[in-house]
Amino acid sequence: MLIFHEKYLAMGAFTREQPVMAFGMLAIVLQGVVFAYFFPLFYRHRGGGSPVVMNPDIRARYKELQEAIISRRGV
Repeated sequence: MLIFHEKYLAMGAFTREQPVMAFGMLAIVLQGVVFAYFFPLFYRHRGGGSPVVMNPDIRARYKELQEAIISRRGV
C-alpha cells in the first residue's frame, strides 16, 4: 500500500468511511470455496485418494467419534 498509495486513492479504494462487512465476509467465503474445490485436484498423495480421508490422525479421530456415538446409542 505504501508503493501504490496514490493509485489506490485515484481508484477510490478508500473513499468509504466504514467498510462494508458483507463484502469482506463474502470475499472470505469465496476464497474458502475456491480453495476447497481446487485443493484435492492438486494434492499429491502417494496412495491416492482424498487428503482428508488419507490423513491417519483424522481417520483415528473419526473412528473414535464413531465409537463414541455408537456407545452412547447402546448399539
